[in-house]
Amino acid sequence: MERKLEIPVIGMFTYSQEFKSYEHHLSPIHWSISTEADIGENIKIAEKLFTNLEAFNQKAKQKIAEELIDLKNEHWFEYDENDENLDWDAVDAGVYDTSIVEFAEAITLLDIEINQNGIYCEYEDGELFGGHRIHAHFDKKGVFLKADI
Repeated sequence: MERKLEIPVIGMFTYSQEFKSYEHHLSPIHWSISTEADIGENIKIAEKLFTNLEAFNQKAKQKIAEELIDLKNEHWFEYDENDENLDWDAVDAGVYDTSIVEFAEAITLLDIEINQNGIYCEYEDGELFGGHRIHAHFDKKGVFLKADI
């Protein structure tokens, strides 16, 4: 028998034995709520996050951009190093650098997992890092902790 959980503000979740969590795939964002911690607390976190998702996501994207902008501009540059006509003075001046605003606008939220450690989000990188996913970690109150690829 399939186990279901309905969270009125989000929708119907289906239990995944493999991941020990309730999963919701009906929205553009995949939601996962772990049962390995206080499920009641995790549901409350999910409800609050869902009702404030746009504001949370904008703030998260800003924090992720601030955290990863140097990595992007120093190691995933937008120019061809082997181009004989490359203006290295322009490179040094940051002409080819991605701005924090451009970075934040490029990434897209794909997954939200609420677990015993807090909130984990996965973002599509908008080709900033060659198609790698961005992993962002937040505490249970939604405070940004760290991001990596």
